[in-house]
Amino acid sequence: MKTPLQTSYTFNPNIPFRKSTYKKDENTAPIFNTLCIQTFGYCNLSCGYCPSNKISLNNKLRKETEMPWEMFEKIVYDLKTIKYTGKVGLYLFSEPLLDTKLVDRVRFLKQECPKAIPNTYTNGSLLTKQKIIDLMEAGMNYMWINAYNEKDDLKVEAILEDLKKTHPQYFGEDVGLQNVKSTDQIIRFKRAFRDGKPTDSTGFWNNRGGILVGEKHPSLEEPKESECTQPFRQMFINIKGDMDFCCADWNSIYRFGNIMDNHILELWNNDDIQRARKALKNKRRDLLFMCDKCDCKGGSFKHMLRYTDTLPEESIEEGAQKLKEKYQESYDKNFEKVDTDVYGDKSFKFVKELRQKRKSCDSGASACSVSIPAPQKKSLAIKREQPSKKLAIKRK
Repeated sequence: MKTPLQTSYTFNPNIPFRKSTYKKDENTAPIFNTLCIQTFGYCNLSCGYCPSNKISLNNKLRKETEMPWEMFEKIVYDLKTIKYTGKVGLYLFSEPLLDTKLVDRVRFLKQECPKAIPNTYTNGSLLTKQKIIDLMEAGMNYMWINAYNEKDDLKVEAILEDLKKTHPQYFGEDVGLQNVKSTDQIIRFKRAFRDGKPTDSTGFWNNRGGILVGEKHPSLEEPKESECTQPFRQMFINIKGDMDFCCADWNSIYRFGNIMDNHILELWNNDDIQRARKALKNKRRDLLFMCDKCDCKGGSFKHMLRYTDTLPEESIEEGAQKLKEKYQESYDKNFEKVDTDVYGDKSFKFVKELRQKRKSCDSGASACSVSIPAPQKKSLAIKREQPSKKLAIKRK
């Protein structure tokens, strides 16, 4: 395995992590407060409002099911060199409980970076009481369980009720993921039903960088004129070890380098992502692939928009043109859209029914049951954009 690179980066562990920055004379962005790692290649569900299992690139990754241990080890050792104390999300574009090494990964991460905060999101369909215990004993700090149907909802509820009797320490006050400490152990259950009444547990409904289209995800008339803090505060490493742009980049349009060839901070501060940050900080989503179609509000932590411009000689437009020229081929080859009107019709009807039933129950109606939609057998409807003309860079 490659020895971690010696760098000039300095990290002050005494500064509160979410507000930590490097010295002003360092050419760097504030360090990420969340690192998401895709340790497994796919999900066991295929919900209508999620691109998982519907795009070609995601399906190809199914062949490479688990992230190689050497790659995960390299990531952890890099985090160790900077005394990382932030969150490490062991989930990305997949169902993490499919990863047979998940418990070992949590244990190794806590062993090497005891102040890091491992966490995960799961759909709960594969959950067992023993799996929860194993993960928590290995050092998991926060587990968020999303139930997407009544069957999984009832199963998870039974597991957690039993777990409360034997391990009540996992059920303290839910302070929220952003406030979890490295000594906490918290389970959060977002139910499909509560007290016999349906809830909306379908997650957020943005268009995933323009991937989802249809009646429920109408295309933007024009790009949003707003900042986006995700590339300033979150880092994403996919199963191949490539650094993706953000959690909406399911097609891996932007690949800012590989963790096996670079120290993690070299990836975080490379020229290409700095060009993208400059555009987003100045509300120029219109200049970037994927961002020009994205309807995400842009996230919180606005204080993390502060960063050192490492390319002061370039204008925002010049930097964006370089990005478009470099990633044009990747965009033309890999960017796909999923028509949720065809694929996710039943799923969306189910969600709509949930919301209607919840209102009925809240108003005192007696009939509050909701039927779960049968698995869909329709073929995937995928729309691929026509290759666009390459943008020429104006040379002086």
